[in-house]
Amino acid sequence: MAVERSDLGEIRVLDSYSFVEVPEAVAEDTIAALSGTSFKGRRITVDFARARN
Repeated sequence: MAVERSDLGEIRVLDSYSFVEVPEAVAEDTIAALSGTSFKGRRITVDFARARN
């Protein structure tokens, strides 16, 4: 399943990391596809967000 722009939820860009909300049905595939790729010359790590304590 491909992710369309209309599927994206909230996006929060911070100094050292960002959050992008995607449908649960494609979350694992999205993480696998993006983790280890380069963005603006930097290798990125993608994972599920951890719950706040």
